[in-house]
Amino acid sequence: MFVKTQLKTIMKKLSFLFSLFILLSAFTCENEPLDSEIDATDSGNLNCEAAAQEVATAALAFISAGEGDYPQLCSAYKTALENLLAACGDPDGSIQSSIDALGDCSDPNGFDDCEALANATNLAEVNFNNATDDNYADYCNAYKLALENQIAECGDDDGNLQAIVDDLGDCNNSSPVSSAEFYITGLFNGESIIMETGTSDNYLTGDGSGFSVLDFEDDNCIIGYHGTLASSLPFNQLPAANINFDYFYNGGCNYTNETSVFNSIFTVGSYDALNDEGNLEQGMHMEYYPTGLEGGWYTSASGDQSNSQFQITNSESANYTLSNGNEVYRQIVTGTFNCVLYDSNGNSIEVTEGTFRVRFSQYFN
Repeated sequence: MFVKTQLKTIMKKLSFLFSLFILLSAFTCENEPLDSEIDATDSGNLNCEAAAQEVATAALAFISAGEGDYPQLCSAYKTALENLLAACGDPDGSIQSSIDALGDCSDPNGFDDCEALANATNLAEVNFNNATDDNYADYCNAYKLALENQIAECGDDDGNLQAIVDDLGDCNNSSPVSSAEFYITGLFNGESIIMETGTSDNYLTGDGSGFSVLDFEDDNCIIGYHGTLASSLPFNQLPAANINFDYFYNGGCNYTNETSVFNSIFTVGSYDALNDEGNLEQGMHMEYYPTGLEGGWYTSASGDQSNSQFQITNSESANYTLSNGNEVYRQIVTGTFNCVLYDSNGNSIEVTEGTFRVRFSQYFN
């Protein structure tokens, strides 16, 4: 026999999933494949915004389903989700998974509510990762609420979901973000600084490398690399910075040996923030020029870095072939960092919530 209280429990768990479709419709509309002028009253030709509204309406009816009308209202909700998928797309598969979770709508006890809540969390994460400054707080709070709802109803044995909630904090988007091709950003003593390509400030990238030890007699070289962002217009008036990859290459002093490993040595993971470039240990550091490359500068390669760290989150090759047939080896590395910068007078700048995406090239060519 159908137990109405059980159905109400399931519907309570689902209510957050329904609200997500309303809140997150702005993102799905970006993927709309249909003409926005299509008549939204035709259920077979819904545009994305109208499809999201249909889901909201069907969801509200589904919440109040009883034993007698459960199959009918479930089927209506399922159809609305199918229309949403057709009108808006489904880049991460969350809508299809929600459809699948409903089953054939014949048995409310066959509905996997934890799967639906996980789908809601996945959908919220996709939108959070595509958030802009204008909608960051909304998408962040939606993501937090989805995680908290999933934890409350389905548990969190390994604590991974709660860790994400904790990292989201109060959803205050004070951290500088960039969607440019190359960038270095961070909070510099609390001030948001963004150095990025493709802006009116005309930031340019620098492909850099340099040796630490060159011992051609023993054919052993230790080499570091750096990616630079500096402005050319106006020159030496805007901040510039380097992200340095220290002592990542240690091998033969020739093009062949370096290129054989170049694209594979910048692996994803955490790296120490070096505070002494003379010890020849692998790590990373940052150099910062508040008024351009010819002005005063700060470096994290000195002073206390006990709470500093650099993280490589993505590494990809960007090699290209010259007209003469020679290949130039380059790497694009993305990551995060926090560190303390010092100038020659002992003044310091604490950099928190730093992000970077830089490009650099091989030393031997």
